[in-house]
Amino acid sequence: MSEQVPSGGTVVVAGASFPNLDNERSFLEPLGCTVVDKRFAADPEVLEVCREAVAVMTDYFVCDAARIATFERCKVICQYGAGLNQVDVAAATAAGIYVTHTPDYCSEELGDHTMALILASMRRIVRFDRNIRAGRWDYNDGMPMRRLANCTLGLVGFGRAARAVAVRAQGFGMTVIAHDPLVDDAAFAAAGVARAGELADLLAASEVVSVHVPLVQSTRHLIGAEQLALLRDGTFLVNTSRGGVIDQRALHAELATGRLGGVGLDVLEQEPPATDEPLLSCEDAVLTPHTAFLSVESLELVQTRAGSEVARVLTGEAPVYGVNVAGIRDGRTGDGAAGPDDVALFWREN
Repeated sequence: MSEQVPSGGTVVVAGASFPNLDNERSFLEPLGCTVVDKRFAADPEVLEVCREAVAVMTDYFVCDAARIATFERCKVICQYGAGLNQVDVAAATAAGIYVTHTPDYCSEELGDHTMALILASMRRIVRFDRNIRAGRWDYNDGMPMRRLANCTLGLVGFGRAARAVAVRAQGFGMTVIAHDPLVDDAAFAAAGVARAGELADLLAASEVVSVHVPLVQSTRHLIGAEQLALLRDGTFLVNTSRGGVIDQRALHAELATGRLGGVGLDVLEQEPPATDEPLLSCEDAVLTPHTAFLSVESLELVQTRAGSEVARVLTGEAPVYGVNVAGIRDGRTGDGAAGPDDVALFWREN
């Protein structure tokens, strides 16, 4: 690292729920930076301190174009986690601000949680548990039930998390296929996974479908009524990526027909859901509160990765996981700046 920021540079941490910021401080305080804790502050208060900050680190604090325009000294915006739907990457690039994230901190946890939702859904674990607590003991409540071995699992997207799922599913004897036009054949071959050329082909061929793509313009409602209609009767659908990738109303309508085997959702279009959300009353919907990323180890890693990324930029280096490094280097602005589909490509590659 070659160039150190002046002592007193402010780094703002906003919209995060970590128990402390010790990891971030361990990277940034030796550089003379002050880490300002705005994890639970209201947006106006956060914006005021961001104006003079050299870096902004965010989980749920939105950095849109209007807000980025008020950042007078910012060199880097770091998004905790893989998704970048809180940050306007093009606006940041046009302003000469690096955007980075931590795409690889919880791939193992996502693999575990996805497999847990598949098992819970296919083996009717939640339904059985509810029935027993209500005084009903009858294994027929779980029928029809399929064994996992020899079922086909279709992965929508084939980045790190999807590949972690593939390894686990293959251990259960499942045949795994995937659709991802942005991943080369070598990655499929290395994982022993067959490529589905079109999304429609994957949906029609799978008994279980698991979604692993970022939420960008081109993937919003990627799975809608038309795609759901392609699923076989009894198919299970799992989503641990972002709620907006699936049209939730269309999904509920399809579930209500009784045609699907069930769904396992860690993410919803509105989080937390409204009390009248129809999926809450669906017996065949297994829901968890956006926790697929969660473990002691993943939280430690995401904060460490984020602190390291910001420190790199503030000492004159490009971030390892920067999504707009080429745009900053080439001085791109406007239409030449990194856009949402550039983010989708990077997300999959990493």
